[in-house]
Amino acid sequence: MLPGHRAPRAATLAALLLACGPPARLASPADPTTQVAAWTHAITAPGGEVAIAAVDLDARGLVAAAMTVSGDGPRLRIDDGAPLTAATGADAAVALFERDGALRWQRLVGGPGDQRAGAACLTGERVLVAITLTAPITVDGVVVAAHSRDGQTAALIGLDAADGGAVWARPFAGNQDAGILDVIALPDGGAVAVGAFTGTIRVGDEVLTSAGAADGCAVAVAADGSVRWALRLGGAASDAVRAA
Repeated sequence: MLPGHRAPRAATLAALLLACGPPARLASPADPTTQVAAWTHAITAPGGEVAIAAVDLDARGLVAAAMTVSGDGPRLRIDDGAPLTAATGADAAVALFERDGALRWQRLVGGPGDQRAGAACLTGERVLVAITLTAPITVDGVVVAAHSRDGQTAALIGLDAADGGAVWARPFAGNQDAGILDVIALPDGGAVAVGAFTGTIRVGDEVLTSAGAADGCAVAVAADGSVRWALRLGGAASDAVRAA
């Protein structure tokens, strides 16, 4: 098992209100005078459950929300819109909202096995979502690999901010477990993802091997998803990098 959970970024919590449901609610920053949100959305999973994992707000006012939905039948419904439907198990889901709260797009990121959202950020023209997965999946023709042993693989997926289509995927694949706990945007459209892993993982051409039960990791990617560098962070004890 990997240590710890994602530590929510203070700026995100200051800007956006996440209220646990059911239904879960996503709200805009409150007006400083009236303390009333400009918009709010109810997010439900009619056939199961939904949990908001991460939210990010950029300088343009765009809001990205990453969620995990599970259960049978309809998976994700925003307000009274048509629900997205997938097979049984857990799927990651992502939605992008305009500054005024209008829904630009919503989508599932899933396939065989379980996929769970862990972190998200807006960077340049991409929405990056970090997921864990237990089996290989294909997202819009982009293959997201997973190792064959029991355990979970992490992956960072770059979605087009215009329509939500998958542009690239960067698995953190290894022989045991890996998880991405936070992602932050860089000014040039790249990002840095941090988390934890056990055993050995390969990210692009970079190979990291843990020194203890679990080690932290930090990986920088360019706007096109290529890996710039990867670092192992930890020692003989159980370690993790929970926030960036």
